[in-house]
This record gives sequence, structure tokens and C-alpha cells, in this order.
Amino acid sequence: MEECRYAESDYEKLSKAELISVTTCMSYIQGVVDGYAFGVATGSGERTMLCDIPEGVTLKQMALIVLHYGKENPSELHLPASINTMKALNKAFPCKRSG
Repeated sequence: MEECRYAESDYEKLSKAELISVTTCMSYIQGVVDGYAFGVATGSGERTMLCDIPEGVTLKQMALIVLHYGKENPSELHLPASINTMKALNKAFPCKRSG
């Protein structure tokens, strides 16, 4: 998730290489979210993570959440980026338990 380090930046001030990095980060996050949604749709239909991402949350916001999670949990950076992405978003937008 090294590419997410530019998520905090003013995009108009980034170099072409930095813009490519932040775009890679956001594309990756969108792919993880879409992949999860596809798995839910074609599987059991039960969501255990990424239940409640509010309408209107932007890719930049999700990238900042993932970046912050990595900074707060450096001992988990060895895990696959997809796992840390899911953990970060689930921590920010936890599933609401019924009952």
C-alpha cells in the first residue's frame, strides 16, 4: 500500500509518477471493494465485512482510511494489501449487528 502515501496530498501539486501511484492505490481499493461485493453477490449473500460504507464516501477517503490504518498498525504491513484494505475499511465502517 506504499502507493497510498500520496493520498494526503494536493493532487494538483503531484508529479506524474506520484499521480500514477495514488491512482494505483485508489484503483486497487476499488478493486478490493468490487471483488468483495461480487463475492457476496455470487456467494451466500451474507456480508461479514464492508457492510456499511456510507453513500458518498469517496475513493480518496477510502485511501486515507487505508493509509491511516497502515500507519497505526505497522506490525500488520506484512499481510496482503487486500487483507489490510478490508481490515481498515471494516474498522472505519463496521457492520451493524442486529439484536
